Amino acid sequence: MNLNRLFFATVIGAIVFFLSGALIYGMFLQSILNKLLTAEATAALRAAPELSGIASSCVIFAFALAYIYERWTMIRNWKSGALAGSVIACAMAVSIDLGLSGIYNMFADMSYIMYDGIGNLLMGALTGAAIGWYLGYNRQVG
Repeated sequence: MNLNRLFFATVIGAIVFFLSGALIYGMFLQSILNKLLTAEATAALRAAPELSGIASSCVIFAFALAYIYERWTMIRNWKSGALAGSVIACAMAVSIDLGLSGIYNMFADMSYIMYDGIGNLLMGALTGAAIGWYLGYNRQVG
């Protein structure tokens, strides 16, 4: 396992995950998702997002993908990376949302889970493609 590649794949992935999240959630899904929350959940939202928490989350997710691709699955191209990233991100988001819906009164409408799953599917595909591309870029076979 190449630690330099793992590090840079994580950095690239975190940047792509952060920027795609800002675009997908910040510009397109935020108004839809906020309408699907209960009044209590809406009251708990921050006035402005805590960027350090979001950035940390992006680094951890990107590291997880980069580690899986580099160590376990040997994903070395953008197509395989996009497919794996979309499946992992969507499954993770839907699983977490379903778990939260069983514990908290957060969602006024369960379609929140569908929109969140689609948003994470897109973010995971973009992030996975970037990581997969980097891990295969200019790499000697053998």
